[in-house]
Amino acid sequence: MRTVTLDAPLNLPNPVVTVGTFDGVHLGHRAVLDAVREHARVREGKGVVVTFDPHPRTVIRPDEAPGALTSLEEKALRIERAGIDVLAVVPFTRSL
Repeated sequence: MRTVTLDAPLNLPNPVVTVGTFDGVHLGHRAVLDAVREHARVREGKGVVVTFDPHPRTVIRPDEAPGALTSLEEKALRIERAGIDVLAVVPFTRSL
């Protein structure tokens, strides 16, 4: 799996993209990732996950931010194991 910081176009053929925090990569996330992977296969494209680091609530409402369930490295590993081709990480800042 390729992990990139999303600051430039990826230029991927027929990408199938999902966006979310994917903290924990639980069973619900796995269902989404399975669908992305399958749609990418059918389209002969690439499965892409766009996520944020840090979690958006730690920037927008730090007093309400959930505790991290996994590190970015663990999240990347779990997403890779789900068969996703590209993990694009958006640095989440107040200006974003």
